[in-house]
Amino acid sequence: MILFTSGFPYAGKTEFAKRLCQRLDQQHLIHINPKDLYPEDFDALSEEEQQATGIVAWEMAFEKTDKCIVKLPNKVLIILDTCCSSAYQMTQLFMDAKIREHDIYLIYVNASLEKRTELAAGKNISKFEGKYASNFQQSLPELKHMSDHFLVINNNGSLSELDENISPLAAKIIESRKN
Repeated sequence: MILFTSGFPYAGKTEFAKRLCQRLDQQHLIHINPKDLYPEDFDALSEEEQQATGIVAWEMAFEKTDKCIVKLPNKVLIILDTCCSSAYQMTQLFMDAKIREHDIYLIYVNASLEKRTELAAGKNISKFEGKYASNFQQSLPELKHMSDHFLVINNNGSLSELDENISPLAAKIIESRKN
């Protein structure tokens, strides 16, 4: 299984991914998160350096995900996203996974800008909101159509909201691996 995490910060993706991974077979799971490629001093970088670092980390994670789809017999691709900011590039992942008969899960963790700003503890996270919201609205129907399973998880800051979706999703993923 491949779990690729992408999207706006502070929506709950990382926590959701962590909890989902705990319920899945760790031996056959590859979790790819661009944030894991950030340098330790990321928060000390200027906005321009953070943006450039984020883009490079996303491209590296995307490339690793695509290579895993092509080379590994995982048969399940889970994309955990919040904004579909790079939807055009994601279609490549979907096509590669479809060709190799992977079961594709597209999961959107939805959190309001207000909630994400609160969780960000004063960091400016709204700078790209408008651009990505437009891209999301344009790309979502196509990506939703390309996925086998589509789920929107609303996160209003309560971990119980995330948890109530994890058990049924994990069971569904485990079942699809058996087929």
